[in-house]
Amino acid sequence: MYSLISQFSTYSIALGVIFGWVRIKRVLPTYLPFLIILTLGLVNEQISFFLIKSGHSNAVNGNIYSFIESLLLLWQLKQRGLLRHAPRFFYFIGALYIVVWCTENVIYFRPAKFSSFFNATYAFCTVLMSISLINLLMGNDQGSLLKNPIFIFCTGMVIYYTYVVVIELFYLYGLGSSKEFRRNLYYVHTYINLLSNLIYAAAFLWIPRKREFIQL
Repeated sequence: MYSLISQFSTYSIALGVIFGWVRIKRVLPTYLPFLIILTLGLVNEQISFFLIKSGHSNAVNGNIYSFIESLLLLWQLKQRGLLRHAPRFFYFIGALYIVVWCTENVIYFRPAKFSSFFNATYAFCTVLMSISLINLLMGNDQGSLLKNPIFIFCTGMVIYYTYVVVIELFYLYGLGSSKEFRRNLYYVHTYINLLSNLIYAAAFLWIPRKREFIQL
């Protein structure tokens, strides 16, 4: 039973990808970065599946995907109005991601190790920025937040990346050395991943259509 749920959780990201690309011509282009993130995430899952099946580590492709994802998420949050009045902070966060990732993956290159410090860093920043954007929406949006795709996206990111921070901190400080403990972390991650992917898919269904302009 759990094996079935785990497989569905892994490929549940495909729901958001399908909904997004089906509606891509009718929705605002500012949502494109998040659609690219989900699409690359699905590709990364496939690459990881084949690598693990062939007895190889999926750490390298996982680390590359995390780096691309972090920059795309930062771009997406900026596109939605976050950091509008603090553009230097946007570049600071981007530079921080680049420095931390290069330090962990280039200077201290370990091909079989995941970038736990980088993952914890960008996940923590993503959670804080998502919460900030939610606060902006609560102060400005006059409609129902439950139908606001940005609110839905941010809620999913807060749920998922908070757990990523917890997992990576456990590994960084050696608290995940027990096999049983790691197994339990993976079990919880399966359900968190499934929930967040379903939230992302729902968000794409609420993205408004582009306005049609009639030229006189």
